[in-house]
Amino acid sequence: MSGTVPPIARAIDHVILAVANLESAEAAFAGPLGFSVCGGGVHPQFGTVNRLIVLETGYIELISGQPESAPQGFIGAMLRDNREGWVGYALETADPAAAANILHERGFAVDGPDIGRLATTNGYDRGWQTVRLRDGASQGLPFLIRHDQSGLEHRRLLAGTEGTVPQPNGARSIASFTIAVRDLSEAADRYQRIFDLTEAGEGETDLMLQARLLPLQLSSGTAVKLAAPMSPGEGPVAAALAATGEGLFAIALTVEDLPGAVRSLRGRGVGVRVDEPNGVLVAAQLHSRDTHGARMSLVGSQD
Repeated sequence: MSGTVPPIARAIDHVILAVANLESAEAAFAGPLGFSVCGGGVHPQFGTVNRLIVLETGYIELISGQPESAPQGFIGAMLRDNREGWVGYALETADPAAAANILHERGFAVDGPDIGRLATTNGYDRGWQTVRLRDGASQGLPFLIRHDQSGLEHRRLLAGTEGTVPQPNGARSIASFTIAVRDLSEAADRYQRIFDLTEAGEGETDLMLQARLLPLQLSSGTAVKLAAPMSPGEGPVAAALAATGEGLFAIALTVEDLPGAVRSLRGRGVGVRVDEPNGVLVAAQLHSRDTHGARMSLVGSQD
């Protein structure tokens, strides 16, 4: 990649969580989990409806099928199989047209830029452009997006009439995300060639996940971890690959006060497993039964 050309993907934009019942998921995330859930709307062309958790940077999309409507695409397939969990994610790109041209030059078939728009009657209209690899969804790859607005205005439009507020549980941003893959070296080459991710250290072994991890990084600094099973068919990563194929496996959110967040979550009955090497709290894993199938952990803010 030339030093004068910006990376294809520069930051995580949002992650997508498929849920069987949107009202139930909103109650869980806004109640025991302590998030502010807002905005969202209906996607008639896909038969889906969503609500959002807007962070200082990035957001979480809760998505489900519309009542009396069959959701389409990979989200519909997951919901028809009575599964809940992460189904996709989007990476921010600076220039969708330039990204599409560069990917074409690199030999990849892409669709887009495609224009999307949410029209409202209350002043919260917003638009965006997306670029997708033609077979990207089946390979668990993200799509690229650029919103027409940015910064505080973008967050205001996402939140809609409920407005942007600090997350009650202290969540600020997506610190890192983990992608389940079958082969680490092949996946690392693919993500670097397509999205211009960079290497960010040596690989390591996670005994809890029974997986080998390889760290990559977006230009924004967000960590991207590739995870492949240590042994075929063994461990949580292998189980995810068998159930849904390659793709988003887990995310970590930064929070203002990690010990306080753990106490508060446990006080509201949320299952939390802490990581405390040498007695120092560094991360807290939320039980997936409380997060509608999403693997989600909390880490302390570095500010």
